[in-house]
Amino acid sequence: MKEIQRNISFRAYEEVCGMGDSKSLKQLYDLVFEKYHGAGPDGFGLAEKFMKGIEMFEGIYEDKVDEVTGNHERVLKTVLHCKSNVKIISDPDERIGGINMITLTASSLRKRDTLLQGRQIWEMGKQVEENGCKVLAILCRSKYKEGTVASGEGWEDYMKYCRYKMKKLSDEKEGEKRKKQRMTQAAAASSESTSILESQSTTTSILTEGDEAIADDEDNEAQLIKDWDSHAVFPGYLSWALWGHIPMPGTDPDYKSQQFQASSDTTGNNKNKKGRVASRAKKAKTEEVARRVDTERGDSKPVQAMWAYVHRSGKFYDNMEKQSQADFVRSCLKNRLEHADSMLQRVAPLVYANPDCLENKEMYKDWEPLQEYLEYMQEIKDVRAQMKRIGDAAMEELNRKTAAAAAAGRSNTPISAAGVSIPREVIALDQEEEEEKQDNDDEESSNDSLLTPVRNP
Repeated sequence: MKEIQRNISFRAYEEVCGMGDSKSLKQLYDLVFEKYHGAGPDGFGLAEKFMKGIEMFEGIYEDKVDEVTGNHERVLKTVLHCKSNVKIISDPDERIGGINMITLTASSLRKRDTLLQGRQIWEMGKQVEENGCKVLAILCRSKYKEGTVASGEGWEDYMKYCRYKMKKLSDEKEGEKRKKQRMTQAAAASSESTSILESQSTTTSILTEGDEAIADDEDNEAQLIKDWDSHAVFPGYLSWALWGHIPMPGTDPDYKSQQFQASSDTTGNNKNKKGRVASRAKKAKTEEVARRVDTERGDSKPVQAMWAYVHRSGKFYDNMEKQSQADFVRSCLKNRLEHADSMLQRVAPLVYANPDCLENKEMYKDWEPLQEYLEYMQEIKDVRAQMKRIGDAAMEELNRKTAAAAAAGRSNTPISAAGVSIPREVIALDQEEEEEKQDNDDEESSNDSLLTPVRNP
């Protein structure tokens, strides 16, 4: 499960790095923590997205039927963990021991109540990035450097090649470490009784003793990789499989990691880069242009008029965007309300069939239908309260804009839903239509009064 946590941590790490703003280390830890676990009760974190298999994690699960119970299960694809005899199930039930929110968010299995902290998330993300860069450097000198799989091979063969190369690199580092230890031991042992030449010969004999000479023949290596049967993976393997040099088939290429792209993957400019360095460079260039314009002579009247128009247009579209966001929030709340109401309709007959449970809730507190009934009732109440708060806030904003317009001498100027004044020509036309309609109404009322008979007192 640690590899899955690394995968989610790397996604949070990359999204924070893509912001480009300068922040302290503590602020970076807080940002990755928020990305990983989610912000607020309704905010989806990356851990929950992995649990559901949506957005950048789409395609990691496959539906299977259990041979014993016959139930449908969401199982993590074998190619993503390389253990053919292991089945990793995604299920909220903790008793199954598969992928659930506890295993995704807990700092360790012994401390299930402690969430994974921002520093741990950041360090795991950096580890995945380092290993991804190593694999990328290996592939730049291989047949996969163009980002395509050779004919006659599959994507699984490509991932097996990456695992083999990283395992070989890890073994070589361990061998070099052991060699240095033997050199130190040999030098210490020989310095007491022998000369420098004897110590060098002793060290050389120790280094060559037990070491195997591995040929770098490509044909032999291809055969070795083909015959290699191991489930060993490197830290960050899951992230490399989903968003690496050649992503897993069926995934969205828009989520491909920027940290896992070689310089040849770009078009030669920095337009599409999302890293912190590129964002800082773009921000510095914008500020430099602004400073240079401020120190020069003012713009001409047509240019000033153009910038005024751009400013008004930007304000208009900002207001429209705020309105669309508010509509989206209301739509989400409406969907939640409909869902809770439909679930309430499902359990309500069971509760109403047993009226004693509503009066003696303490006695029936372990009864599952009553628990669901109370939970959905509370959710409906909370959603309605939130919708009321949003409506009151919108009404206050509308009143504020109307008051501001009245203070500026435009109290009769209607305000649109986006906060933009309606043109005066449109107002004049509306007023003419309203006056004409009023004249017609007065004429009809006078005709009616003439036709109405008068009674003598």
